[in-house]
Amino acid sequence: MLPNVRAAFVRVRELFRNRSAAGAEQDEEFRFHMEMETAENARRRMNATEARRAAVLRFGGTQRFREESADARGMASVDTLVRNARFALRRLRRAPAFSAGVIATLGIGIGAAIGIGSIVYGVLLRDLPYHEPDQLVRVGFHTSGLAADGDLHSEATFLHFAENSRSFSELGAYYTIDAITITDGEGPERVTAAMITPSVLTLLGARPLLGSLFAPGDTSWSGDRVPILISESLWRRRYGAKPSIIGQRLEINRGTRVVVGVLPQSFDFPSPSSDIYYPTPTRVDRPQITARYFHVIGRLRTGSSAQEAAAELNTLIPTLASRFPAITADLLQRSRARASVTSLKSAIVASVRPQLVLLGVLVGVVLLIATTNVVNLFLLHTERASHEIAIAFSLGATRLMVAQRFVIEGIVLGLLSAFVALPAAALALSIKFGFTEREIPRLNTVSFTCTTVALTLICAVVLGAGVGMTALSRTGLSGLFDRIRGSRSTLSRNWRRAQNGLVAFQVAIALTLLVAAGLLGRSFWNLRNAEIGFEPANATSFQVSLPWNGYRSYAENAAFHARMMDRLAALPGVNGVAAALRLPLSNPGAPTLDMQLEASDDEGRPSVLSAGNMASADFLGVMGIKLRGGRSFAPGDLRGVPAVIVSERLAMSIYGTADVVGRGLRKLESDGTQSTEFTIVGVVGDVHWGRIEDGYVPTVYFPLLRDGDGLPTDSAPVPYRPRDVVYTMRGTQLPTATTIQGIVMDLDRLVAPTHIRTLESLVDTATARVRLTMLLIAVAGAAALLLGVIGVYSVVSYAATGRTREFSIRVALGAAPTRVGRMVLGDGLRLVVIGILAGLVVAVAGMKLLSELLYEVKPTSVPEFALATVLLIAAALLAVVVPARRAARTDPALVLRGE
Repeated sequence: MLPNVRAAFVRVRELFRNRSAAGAEQDEEFRFHMEMETAENARRRMNATEARRAAVLRFGGTQRFREESADARGMASVDTLVRNARFALRRLRRAPAFSAGVIATLGIGIGAAIGIGSIVYGVLLRDLPYHEPDQLVRVGFHTSGLAADGDLHSEATFLHFAENSRSFSELGAYYTIDAITITDGEGPERVTAAMITPSVLTLLGARPLLGSLFAPGDTSWSGDRVPILISESLWRRRYGAKPSIIGQRLEINRGTRVVVGVLPQSFDFPSPSSDIYYPTPTRVDRPQITARYFHVIGRLRTGSSAQEAAAELNTLIPTLASRFPAITADLLQRSRARASVTSLKSAIVASVRPQLVLLGVLVGVVLLIATTNVVNLFLLHTERASHEIAIAFSLGATRLMVAQRFVIEGIVLGLLSAFVALPAAALALSIKFGFTEREIPRLNTVSFTCTTVALTLICAVVLGAGVGMTALSRTGLSGLFDRIRGSRSTLSRNWRRAQNGLVAFQVAIALTLLVAAGLLGRSFWNLRNAEIGFEPANATSFQVSLPWNGYRSYAENAAFHARMMDRLAALPGVNGVAAALRLPLSNPGAPTLDMQLEASDDEGRPSVLSAGNMASADFLGVMGIKLRGGRSFAPGDLRGVPAVIVSERLAMSIYGTADVVGRGLRKLESDGTQSTEFTIVGVVGDVHWGRIEDGYVPTVYFPLLRDGDGLPTDSAPVPYRPRDVVYTMRGTQLPTATTIQGIVMDLDRLVAPTHIRTLESLVDTATARVRLTMLLIAVAGAAALLLGVIGVYSVVSYAATGRTREFSIRVALGAAPTRVGRMVLGDGLRLVVIGILAGLVVAVAGMKLLSELLYEVKPTSVPEFALATVLLIAAALLAVVVPARRAARTDPALVLRGE
């Protein structure tokens, strides 16, 4: 055992030794043995000449000794490898067009595959960076029978499950808000805060970078000490990473908070943008099932499964009625309440899984097309080297030795393609194809690392070696003497079928991608031209969140907004200013059905789920929302029976007609009891509040009035204090971000404006998913089309070259040159037609995968299929015309004279 290990060590050491030094050492060793053998022969009474000759006959020459020593040390294979690599480089230099095509094709394909594959792996497959991530789950609570559906929890449902469930070792609840402003230091900064129960940190296994986590009693917000945790990013960005931050009091929303710990950068829950963590109280102030804002996560006990945990929670739902009288058994039955338990990782990436799977399939297809094209080119390259292969065979080379040369040539090409693949992968992972954390969760964990470099090199070597191994099909001994004599025979039938099949495959995939790009392009066009219900041009918006302390009443909030709108309206070029709680398309994918309404003067009609918004009197005009009937808001609309404005869809859903001005509306509470009644004073056109693909949502608008001096005593209760408000301005000259920041801080230096953007950017964001997917597939389709055309041209051109003698004989016997050209043209178009027929079958079956991304276009839309087919035929026709014209111009005299 020990000698074998020592021998292996020597072999490895010799691989890294200086070659000249090793040669000198071998020569010295050879001379020593020669001198010892010569001396021994002299002692046997040989003269000097005979002694030297006998020594040489025994040991041989210096070159033989070196070769035997190299074999003993394992150096012969290294020398062979180096020689073959040099030979491969010389061959590639003699074929620059072939080399450049293979390197570019493989490089781009591998770079795109590594880039997109890294994103797909990092987001979908990599484990969460928490303790025992497989046991972490997301617990949902669904009430599909009520307005407030989704998977969120109320205080009551969370505490009930946390105290009574036995399937979990721990449950935690959290929610996030971005209306937090840090006001200490040089200036205000708007940050995102996570309100969490202390159990969230323990079940995730969080460890503070500095200080400590929340204590069990830190859930109370009363007293002077309200503890908070801050992120490492905020600690370094705003406080210079000073250790004295622990125990420091921060001024947040005009309240004092004490920092007890700093969480490391790796703890990015619930999102990487979370900078402050508050301990949220866990008492039940509102025992309801619809006032829901908590996300709930948990850790399963050992031996428990997600299915068993969900079944247990569903058995606990009926017992809510016995614990909380406001949650009646009738309400639970009517709400169709149920619980769900899913993997936390699956829940985090559920919204982007279809797109990422599509991207993964897309990059695999592109890499497959690139590899197929390279294989085809390499087969042609090997066929053209047939004369060289025949000579090598005639000189005694084995088939394995010849094939080894082509495999090494493929590996060399693969390594050279890595110089293209690495920058392509780095670019893909730096721009991340235009995606951000908002569109793809966990995207911050994806980056260009040493692992990426290693994977790129491995992929390049493996693909290069695989492509080189295709030469094994062309290194047989058949036709050896014909090749040596230099005669050109036509290609073997089996080889031509294989090559034609590869080309047809490329055409089929190219057609599939072109159809997909066409369908997504049509969908994007439909989205961009959809009736969104408002006018986005020449308008900009920004958001202001007023602190909790200092703006406690409706009047205080309204007074600030009144001053703000007056200042904005006085700016030059601004024609209108409005304020509202939210804008259309501002939160794609966010739930908008948040209240249940019914007709107050027609008891027979069912209730309707509706979105709610608060808006100033000028909101409709500034946003360009059409007023279909009635009027906008006016002073006094909060007195007596409050006034509301409804969308056409809400009016039709409740009354069956849009002529509802003057009629009544009633909002139902979550427990089914009647609440405040309203009078409809106006009807407006429908708008898209979430994604355009989700369609219009019934909407009711409440007045956000400029009653800065306080509300009249007979005013009705307002549903919301307008603390977080979005301002919109329309005009010929819109203010810059600097101007807006100056106005806001002039009114209150501790308030910071955020989300400064144009309304057109809202539309761009709403269509970003389809636009980006369309662009990626369009690029892939263009690449596939180009590679397919190159494949068709290569095969048809080389096949025509191999039939030059046949064409010469046909022309010499009287065949028209045009007929020869038509033969070549027909062979090429036959390949294209076969590929198109196969591609149509694949496209019809595969386009169903795109149905979730399509908007008002069917996956089997005929115009897109027809356009893609025509485009592919036209491109392929251009590819086969050139070799057909060349074949038609064959000069039989030159060819036959050469025979």
